[in-house]
Amino acid sequence: MTVLSAGCAVSRSTAPGTSPSQPVPSETLAPSIFYEEGKLVFLGVNVHIARFSLDADPLPVEIAIANKGIELLSVSPEHITLRSRDGDAWPMASEEESAGSSLRSEFDRNLMPVPFADAVKLRFPNYRHMPSTFGLRGGNRSMTRAVEMRRHTWTLTQIWFPNPGGELKGKLYEVWLDSPELPEPVFTTVRF
Repeated sequence: MTVLSAGCAVSRSTAPGTSPSQPVPSETLAPSIFYEEGKLVFLGVNVHIARFSLDADPLPVEIAIANKGIELLSVSPEHITLRSRDGDAWPMASEEESAGSSLRSEFDRNLMPVPFADAVKLRFPNYRHMPSTFGLRGGNRSMTRAVEMRRHTWTLTQIWFPNPGGELKGKLYEVWLDSPELPEPVFTTVRF
């Protein structure tokens, strides 16, 4: 396991009984909800809605970020990327690129065994929620603005990434958060 100075364990390269060549995803809050948590931030990623549309472009996921130990944490679309285990990176799709994509994912989100928002609220019951959406849009949970999160606040939003292509089912990818206030970026390893 790699630990960054941000206090967030960011890569579980091995698990008990595995070798370094067998990477594993991050811990889970519920089926398809992966997370990493340190002293400064929590980064959760829900790939449930992506699993229904692995051929879609752009590819939908939901993220949750909790500010645990930074006075003011900036989070914007520019700070979030999808990365392959080989080092390829894809920035979050723009609002224009993902326009009209949220209606299907709203339906898929309702099929989740454990709603993502509920799982995060249970983990941080005393934290205040910070919306990261602005205006109305189908699915109305899309990240459309930057948020400045004070300590003990959290946000949850849906985002899209360009589809990396190829067979995604069962593959490991990383969702990175590189806010300027973090000493180092943090990421959560997910399995599609």
